[in-house]
Amino acid sequence: MTETMRIHRALARAGVASRRHAETLIAEGRVLVNGEVARVGQSVNPARDRIQVDGNDVPIAPARNTWYVLNKPAGFMTTRSDPENRRTVFELVPDVPGLTYVGRLDFLTEGVLLLTTDGEAAHRLTHPSAEVERVYVATVRGNAKAAAEAARAGVELEDGLVKPAWVNVMPMENRFWAFEIAIREGRTREIRRLCDALGLEVSHLVRTQFGPVRIGHLEPGSWRELSPREAAMLEVLTGTDVPAGKPPRRRDDRASGGRDRRAGAQGRGGERAGAARGGTARGGTARGGTARGGTARGGTERGGTERGGTERGGTERGGTERGGSARAGSARAGSARSSGGSGVAGKRPARSDRPPRDERSARDNPTKGTPRGRVSSSKRRPRSD
Repeated sequence: MTETMRIHRALARAGVASRRHAETLIAEGRVLVNGEVARVGQSVNPARDRIQVDGNDVPIAPARNTWYVLNKPAGFMTTRSDPENRRTVFELVPDVPGLTYVGRLDFLTEGVLLLTTDGEAAHRLTHPSAEVERVYVATVRGNAKAAAEAARAGVELEDGLVKPAWVNVMPMENRFWAFEIAIREGRTREIRRLCDALGLEVSHLVRTQFGPVRIGHLEPGSWRELSPREAAMLEVLTGTDVPAGKPPRRRDDRASGGRDRRAGAQGRGGERAGAARGGTARGGTARGGTARGGTARGGTERGGTERGGTERGGTERGGTERGGSARAGSARAGSARSSGGSGVAGKRPARSDRPPRDERSARDNPTKGTPRGRVSSSKRRPRSD
């Protein structure tokens, strides 16, 4: 930074204070330029002049402005130091010289709070002419619907008229209401005073948005840097360079997800497990040996025994339907145990509560239970041409 500028502008750019507060510091004689007391309106060259505030050197041209988004918890003061020794928001963020807040939150109010080393940008964002929207959600008791109608029309407070940009109300449990309100200026305790004037009792107050910056899923007491979108929109609002932070690290759980899915498949019966793409497929040998638990396209049609054993007691379309022998003869023939597969734990097992037919009855009546009286393939005589 080599341009000449007014002293209060240089202090604002350094993040020492806003322009208005910087003028106050100069008028109080707390600012020195090259060892001499500065004057209001004095021009300086930050690259050449030495500027001090309260005896401390001020780095006018930081290499890169810093921006933080803090989810301020209740019980913290928005100030550098508190005469009552209460905790401040600066204890929750990294210690950066020249860091200042953008828009104050009172002691009990929670929510999004911007902090930056760019004093000029902070001043522009908080100036009433910028009309930067702030969104608050108050948990209240009272006639919230009537209060919302009155708020939309405007409410006169001791420091002027307050007319929100918009107001929404949503019912909650235990006769509480979520009173959501957006304003485009910042006054001291404005939302709490507005709710009090509307006859609402505030039990909890959170600022969920400041300009383009939303609180999202940021935990109370935690901070993050600006996203590229937020930085770009703040640049438009402030006319200054606003750097974006590093994108948040996202846990790559694709590998673990794949392992979980494969483990789940094995737990469901070993499908696509065992000898994958060779060995057994769905419990038998893939395209050879047994398919779905029997012999593929040979022996008995559709695998000898459907789904790994004797479906409903016998072999379907190739043995005896609802007949044959269960757990005998072709019972579980070509199943995962006989074909070397990984098991059929997830398949529906043969019904064990139905007693097996007598083998002698099946041998004496080979046509019994066979569709249309056909002889079972195992009893069919070879053709003699």
